[in-house]
Amino acid sequence: MGLELFGLGFVLFGFLRLENPEILTIAINDIALYAIYFLLIAESTLRFSPRFTLFTGLSCTTLFTVLGFLIKAQGGDKAAFPVTTLTIVLGMMFIFAMTIASYYGTTFVRKVVMRFKASEENANIKKIELEELLKTNASAIHELNEIALDINNVLNESINISTEQLSYASESLTSTENFSRSINSIAAMARIQDENCI
Repeated sequence: MGLELFGLGFVLFGFLRLENPEILTIAINDIALYAIYFLLIAESTLRFSPRFTLFTGLSCTTLFTVLGFLIKAQGGDKAAFPVTTLTIVLGMMFIFAMTIASYYGTTFVRKVVMRFKASEENANIKKIELEELLKTNASAIHELNEIALDINNVLNESINISTEQLSYASESLTSTENFSRSINSIAAMARIQDENCI
C-alpha cells in the first residue's frame, strides 16, 4: 500500500512541473483521480484492519490536501475550473468521509470475522471433546464386548458341563435300573431256591 501511495503521489506531484493552469488543475478536479483514492481506501479494507484502513484513508486525504494547496499556490485558482480552498476542502471531506465509512465497515466486518473465528475455534474444541468421548465410548464398548464374550464362554462351558452331568445322570439311572433288575432277579431266584429247599 505504501508503494501504491508513493506511486500515486509521484504521478500527482508530477503535475506541479506543468505551467499551464488548465492541465495543472487536473490533478485535483479529475473524477478518475477521486476514484483512485477511493479504490486505495477500499483496497485497504480487504486487509480487515481498521487501523490500516484509517491510516490509508488519512494518507490519501493528506496527499490530496497538500497537492491541492500546492496547485492553488502555483496558479491553479486562475484556471477555467479553478482549484480553490472550497474545492480542496470539499474533496478532502469526500475522501475523509470515504475513510470513516470504510473504517467503520472494516470494524464491523472484523468483528463478524472474529466472531466467526471464535465460533470455529469453539466448534473445533467441541469436535476434539466429541472425538475423545467417542474414543472412550469405543473403549467401553470393546470392554463390554469382551465381558459379553467371557459370559458367553462361561455359559457355553456351563451348558457343556450340564450336558455332561445329564449324560452321567442318565447313565447312572440306567445303571441303577439294571442293578435294580439284577437284585429283583436275584431275589426271585432266592425265592425259587427257598421253595425248592422247602
